[in-house]
Amino acid sequence: MISGCKTFGVLLFVTVTFGSALNAQQAQTGRDLILQLGCNTCHGGLEAAGQAIIRERAPDLSQAGRIYEPGYLLDYLQSPKPVRSNIGASRMPDFGFSEAEALAVTLFLQQQTAVESQGTPAAPVTLSDAERKRLEKQFERARKAHPNVNAELGRAIVRAQNCMACHRIDGVAPWPRSMAPDLAQVAERRPEPWLRAYLKQPHAVRPFGFFPGSGSRMPDFRLTDEEVEHLMTYFKHLSRAAASKVAEPAPLSPFAMKKARALLRDKLSCLGCHRLGERGGRIGPDLSSLAARITPGYLQQIVRDPQQAMPGTIMPKIRMFPVHEKTADLIIRFLWQQREPQQPQSYFSLVDFPPVLPEGGSRAERLYKTYCAICHGVSGNGDGYNARFLPKTPVVFASTGYMATRPDDTLFDGIFSGGYILNKSPMMPPWGETLSVEDMRKLVQYLRRLCQCQGPAWSRDGRR
Repeated sequence: MISGCKTFGVLLFVTVTFGSALNAQQAQTGRDLILQLGCNTCHGGLEAAGQAIIRERAPDLSQAGRIYEPGYLLDYLQSPKPVRSNIGASRMPDFGFSEAEALAVTLFLQQQTAVESQGTPAAPVTLSDAERKRLEKQFERARKAHPNVNAELGRAIVRAQNCMACHRIDGVAPWPRSMAPDLAQVAERRPEPWLRAYLKQPHAVRPFGFFPGSGSRMPDFRLTDEEVEHLMTYFKHLSRAAASKVAEPAPLSPFAMKKARALLRDKLSCLGCHRLGERGGRIGPDLSSLAARITPGYLQQIVRDPQQAMPGTIMPKIRMFPVHEKTADLIIRFLWQQREPQQPQSYFSLVDFPPVLPEGGSRAERLYKTYCAICHGVSGNGDGYNARFLPKTPVVFASTGYMATRPDDTLFDGIFSGGYILNKSPMMPPWGETLSVEDMRKLVQYLRRLCQCQGPAWSRDGRR
């Protein structure tokens, strides 16, 4: 009997050791795949930050206009196909470009006519006469169908998708920071079935970019089932607290569910950015039937401290009520329990809504583009891409007549505490827990630039 126990113990030890070694090997394979695909050039939280094998394999596009025919580029951008077989797992992903979006990028690349290549030279593509004629006709038809599409829009799309993370293009720099969610703890934040399905077939989670308005997309790398499993093992390896389990939020009574829904509808700003059923904005992820797409622990983290839970997000921390913790608990339990049907969600058109990148200009301008332009519009005309999903038109900051009646203190209060404090739309979020006092003052000054006006005279008499 004792001998049998020893034998079983040895077998168990060998099995566990072999399993651990296999998982470690799969995790290493997943890490190598990350580097070959270039995931770490957009996402934060991954090992070997800054390394990207793909950048040495992807062609330098500074010569694209001299090497590639426009018809070929237009077709390839809409449906990328393997061109080279000697670059390992590296590949061109599918960004889901429409014909108009692909045309804009094609027109931009046609302007790239550098004589020498600084990186991997672009290889000419051999086309048959019949194929060349077909692609030429396709290109000319697209030009006629989209006369307003131009190379400048193409440049904006190239920047929005961070094509320079993989390719070199003269005069176009990569994004200076991560432009997609931090993946260090993605295995803790997402249920395995959801994450596995998403890797296999990505879809729009944030309809117009991780930085709202930027238009960035998660492309489809056409991963095999084996590659998905390697990535899943790697993400589990990255997760620092995978063993910790957070219990599901306790269910609410029907009365408490109605109370939470009323808070979301009438007082909190959540639905200014998030969709719930048919109602809500299109900035952040859809909240409908959330329990299938998020873990209980991550839901609690993101509601209580968004910046800590998701580095880089603009989602504000909200402390609108003295009983904040009770309100947060109520909303967490409601979101976990509600079963609103999730509506189909797709990325917004990069042609109908040109990307707005929060870069360049003054600190105040960058703040405005990051936090305000999404709804209020780049020029302050109340026409940001998210405005059409709100029940009330956002304040038109460019309106001199209206803005001249608003003291600077009132504008500051609206930024700090949100629209609800001023009897405006509660969907305007409060930024007081997210931005510094100095940054909020800069925003007030920038709003004055948009309206080209000052507040009422009585508010500028120098007295307090």
